[in-house]
Amino acid sequence: MESFYKGNIDELRKNMSNLDVYEKAFLFSIVPYIGYEDCCLKYDNGRELKFESLLEITGISRAKLQSVVNSLIEKDIIYKGKNSNAIQYFVNPWLFCKGNRINKVLRTMFKNYKIQVFDGTKWKDLKE
Repeated sequence: MESFYKGNIDELRKNMSNLDVYEKAFLFSIVPYIGYEDCCLKYDNGRELKFESLLEITGISRAKLQSVVNSLIEKDIIYKGKNSNAIQYFVNPWLFCKGNRINKVLRTMFKNYKIQVFDGTKWKDLKE
């Protein structure tokens, strides 16, 4: 089961008009790297993807990729965090995820995401 991911079809459909072609290409390219438990972008061996890896995986130029990542961060589709070792990138589980449950920390990271299928209600305002 760890090689399967879930996509929220309704949420993706509602977001398509808000994404440019580079953002769509980026998301499609990184889906195989979504972590099973935490939606963190990483290799199968658990090593997190760095920006250099994203360049290689997506084939997008450095300047354009920086712009795409920043845009997706602003849209709460990607979260850029930092642990003691490096920068980490996470995907909003309202769009893509793996596993049987959503890590509670993700809800905090994407708390301001406006859920399209709930008429733009922020995730933090949803009752559990």
